[in-house]
Amino acid sequence: MRKSRVHIIFDAAGKRLFIDTGQVTNEGREHAVCGHPRRGGSYVQVQYKNYELGGGPLRVGSKHIHIS
Repeated sequence: MRKSRVHIIFDAAGKRLFIDTGQVTNEGREHAVCGHPRRGGSYVQVQYKNYELGGGPLRVGSKHIHIS
Protein backbone atom coordinates (compact mmCIF):
# COMPACT_ATOMS: atom_id res chain seq x y z
CA MET A 1 0.00 0.00 0.00
CA ARG A 2 1.33 3.44 -0.87
CA LYS A 3 1.91 6.15 1.73
CA SER A 4 -0.69 8.38 0.05
CA ARG A 5 -3.37 5.68 0.54
CA VAL A 6 -2.52 5.36 4.25
CA HIS A 7 -2.90 9.15 4.60
CA ILE A 8 -6.34 8.95 3.01
CA ILE A 9 -7.41 6.18 5.40
CA PHE A 10 -6.25 8.13 8.48
CA ASP A 11 -7.39 11.47 6.99
CA ALA A 12 -4.00 12.91 8.00
CA ALA A 13 -0.33 12.71 7.09
CA GLY A 14 0.67 11.81 10.64
CA LYS A 15 3.74 12.97 12.55
CA ARG A 16 7.12 12.18 10.97
CA LEU A 17 9.33 10.27 13.41
CA PHE A 18 12.35 9.88 11.12
CA ILE A 19 13.47 9.76 7.51
CA ASP A 20 16.62 8.14 6.14
CA THR A 21 17.50 8.74 2.53
CA GLY A 22 20.04 7.00 0.39
CA GLN A 23 19.69 4.38 -2.29
CA VAL A 24 16.51 3.29 -0.50
CA THR A 25 14.34 5.75 1.46
CA ASN A 26 13.07 4.68 4.89
CA GLU A 27 10.49 6.86 6.70
CA GLY A 28 8.57 6.38 9.95
CA ARG A 29 5.29 8.15 10.81
CA GLU A 30 2.90 8.03 13.73
CA HIS A 31 -0.86 8.35 13.23
CA ALA A 32 -3.17 9.23 16.10
CA VAL A 33 -6.13 7.04 16.92
CA CYS A 34 -8.84 8.98 18.75
CA GLY A 35 -6.52 12.01 18.78
CA HIS A 36 -4.21 10.92 21.64
CA PRO A 37 -0.73 10.02 20.35
CA ARG A 38 1.95 9.58 23.03
CA ARG A 39 -0.34 10.58 25.89
CA GLY A 40 -1.45 7.16 27.00
CA GLY A 41 -3.75 6.95 24.01
CA SER A 42 -3.76 4.73 20.98
CA TYR A 43 -1.62 5.25 17.90
CA VAL A 44 -0.31 3.45 14.83
CA GLN A 45 3.34 3.67 13.78
CA VAL A 46 4.00 2.93 10.13
CA GLN A 47 7.39 2.49 8.50
CA TYR A 48 7.53 3.18 4.78
CA LYS A 49 10.23 2.01 2.37
CA ASN A 50 11.07 2.76 -1.21
CA TYR A 51 12.29 -0.56 -2.58
CA GLU A 52 13.25 0.84 -5.98
CA LEU A 53 16.72 2.28 -6.41
CA GLY A 54 16.60 5.88 -7.55
CA GLY A 55 12.90 6.54 -6.99
CA GLY A 56 9.42 5.16 -6.84
CA PRO A 57 6.63 5.48 -4.29
CA LEU A 58 7.03 4.87 -0.57
CA ARG A 59 5.13 1.75 0.47
CA VAL A 60 4.27 0.28 3.86
CA GLY A 61 7.17 -1.83 5.11
CA SER A 62 5.95 -2.51 8.65
CA LYS A 63 3.41 -1.27 11.18
CA HIS A 64 3.00 -1.22 14.93
CA ILE A 65 -0.30 -0.62 16.71
CA HIS A 66 -0.45 0.64 20.31
CA ILE A 67 -3.89 0.35 21.94
CA SER A 68 -4.64 1.77 25.37
